[in-house]
Amino acid sequence: MIYAQEKVNLHTHSFYCGHGSGQLSDFADRAEGVFSVLGFSEHCPVPDDGLPSRMPFSQFDNYIHDIDLLKVERKRMVILKGAECDWSHRYASFYKDDVLGEMGFDYILGSVHFVRTQEGFLKYIPSAKSFDLKDLKWYVKEYTDMIRSGLFIVACHPDLFFGGYRRWDEETEAASRDIISCAVEEGIPLEVNDLGLRKRQIETNIGLRRQYTIPEFWIIARDMGAVLCTNTDAHHPSDTTGFKTEGFVNGSFRFASELGLRYVSWDVGDEGIRCVRD
Repeated sequence: MIYAQEKVNLHTHSFYCGHGSGQLSDFADRAEGVFSVLGFSEHCPVPDDGLPSRMPFSQFDNYIHDIDLLKVERKRMVILKGAECDWSHRYASFYKDDVLGEMGFDYILGSVHFVRTQEGFLKYIPSAKSFDLKDLKWYVKEYTDMIRSGLFIVACHPDLFFGGYRRWDEETEAASRDIISCAVEEGIPLEVNDLGLRKRQIETNIGLRRQYTIPEFWIIARDMGAVLCTNTDAHHPSDTTGFKTEGFVNGSFRFASELGLRYVSWDVGDEGIRCVRD
């Protein structure tokens, strides 16, 4: 069955992620009457805890159990079992063979939240005390590798780099074009992230801007013909349906209307979920 983007949210976190709150059922309660398809996507743990995934691997089975239970209980909404996976070549086979394979997840989302220093340490991009051109180029390489892996149905918050680099210049424009052209080639939707509209703004060389979900990036995406989607990236039940705004489903759709963006639709059935470009 085909669902319009405004009836679908695939990016939802709960208490399981470690920095959110609420039971999965609380989010389903909030979503009823607004979304027809609700996907849960906790930060995917890895067996050796080699990534700061924020959901302990020991809770993975409980998370799966809760979603499977909701799938049976909720009759007026399609519930999907997903995960948001931080990209790393090291865990590609785990995501493919275990999460999508043996565990039977409906989909996984791809993200790059961290950059790796020369010393091997990971730093979270939006709160990094230093984020330079080298880090930006590392991000672009990892992000495009993630897209090309073919594992993910959505590439999440692709403009997250702006929260660390905090300048819009020829380097960030080039980085944006590299990411967008890769997504266009692979046909993967880039995510307009509603959480970016709810985050505090930051000082940049072009004035006060959001940390991500910035017009500068998405105008280029529009003009390059990228496939686009939106998700609320809710971390609390009250955020399930996104940034509140009059006249639109949520802030993402107002943002899209103002920039002339167009979103995909979603084909959801027994064989899984895939995007359909309008």
